[in-house]
Amino acid sequence: MDVIELVGRPGTGKTTLARKIYRQSDHIISRGTFFKRELSRGRLFRWVPDVFLESPYLEDYITSKTGELFGAGLDQDPALLEAIALILQEVTRYDRLQSRLNLLFRDYVIHTLAQRSDSDDILLLDEGLTHRVGTFTLNGLSQNTARKVAALLPTSDLYAYIEVPDQTTRHRLINRGKSDSLYIAREVYQSLKSGLAERDARFVDLSALEDADANLELLLDASRAT
Repeated sequence: MDVIELVGRPGTGKTTLARKIYRQSDHIISRGTFFKRELSRGRLFRWVPDVFLESPYLEDYITSKTGELFGAGLDQDPALLEAIALILQEVTRYDRLQSRLNLLFRDYVIHTLAQRSDSDDILLLDEGLTHRVGTFTLNGLSQNTARKVAALLPTSDLYAYIEVPDQTTRHRLINRGKSDSLYIAREVYQSLKSGLAERDARFVDLSALEDADANLELLLDASRAT
């Protein structure tokens, strides 16, 4: 299964764009669909009741349980442990740090299992490992260390980069009921993108202002070329 990650700051419209693309193609699946598929196959937990698979809180529950239940044998991966150690050595602010670490670990597991899958579907992540690493700058992680952390994590098959003006990201964050404190400078994700380019990662530029059909065609064309 190929993994495509949308990359951009909070407020650039990644999730909104991803939802439009999911509706346009049965071949491109969401994190939630992937969760249900892997859970029903017993690859993450030994047994899960069907009613639990339909819960709208499925992802939140699993994310909160990453440290004690979730891992699929990946919780001792040396690269992941080194990445987490780099984060913990440098952060100076601890607000939401634990939840961000849980999300990083969750998405690391998802990413790894998806790339092991022989499915022909494409997993499109509105927020993947690169996004997770960038959010630690809100806890005081420097851009330089963020690049080092990202270099320890697996790459996606394709990255779809989205950028919008600063005023737009701030406005969207406030409209979503989130404070301006979640604003991340453009340079953070540009630095992460440069680091990925050094690892020969493939990119396609999308626009949150274009319609879903146009972005879907760009994604599919770029995915076929991988």
